[in-house]
Formats: sequence, C-alpha cells, structure tokens
Amino acid sequence: MGLDTSLFIYTFEQTSLFAPAATAVLHSVERGDVSGVVSTLVLAELLVLPYRLARHDLVAVYLRQFQMFPHLTVVAPSLQICQAGARLRAASPALRLVDALHLATAQSAGATAFVTNDAGIPPVEDVTVFQLSTLGLT
Repeated sequence: MGLDTSLFIYTFEQTSLFAPAATAVLHSVERGDVSGVVSTLVLAELLVLPYRLARHDLVAVYLRQFQMFPHLTVVAPSLQICQAGARLRAASPALRLVDALHLATAQSAGATAFVTNDAGIPPVEDVTVFQLSTLGLT
C-alpha cells in the first residue's frame, strides 16, 4: 500500500482531525497487516516544518521514527519512476509532480492501493486511491 506524506504528518504532529485515521493506517503497517511503500520524497516533505521552525530535535525524532518504521519500504525515485511520474502528470495536469512521483513509486513497487487525504490525487492504472477522510477510521 502506497502512503502519502499527510499520513505521517497527521500521525507525528497529532494536530489534525484526521490524526486518528492516519495513525490507524500506519499502525496496520507497523503490525505487518499490510506492507507500506513510500518515496524518499515523503521524508523531504515531512521535515519541512521542523526545519522551518528550527526544531532540530523534531528532525531527529522524525528521522528516527521514519527509518525504524517496520514493514515500510522506502524507495528513491529512479529514472523509471521519474518517467512514470511525468506520464501521470501529463495525463492529469492538475496533479502536482510530487504526487505523481508518489503514485509512480507505489505503482513501481506493485502496490494496489494508495492512501492519501488529497482529493486532487486521481486513481491510476492498477492503483486504487483511498481518501483518508472516507475510510471511516476517525
């Protein structure tokens, strides 16, 4: 299952109404109920706020939590993933490039589902996009 950055932000920061649902999804990965896959871009997005706030303590905590996350595969964008992301972006002009790369990463890893809270992310070939807000986990 591909995981969007928002799930980690909601879980780590616990400031969103969607934090309980995001936490439930990530706990299912931690337990090994499902395998998760993310792009290294998730980490880049996740660390923006702690760096902006000069909270190097949070940077260290987030890095440690992210690196030690069980049943989570972290994939760096390869040339093939970048090409697939460009194809997805070309097919859906409203899709942001970073989101296209997240979807392409999920596709390349064989994920059949992608969980996000971004209504602007469309389903793509062989990957069903699930909106966190509609999973009934809050």
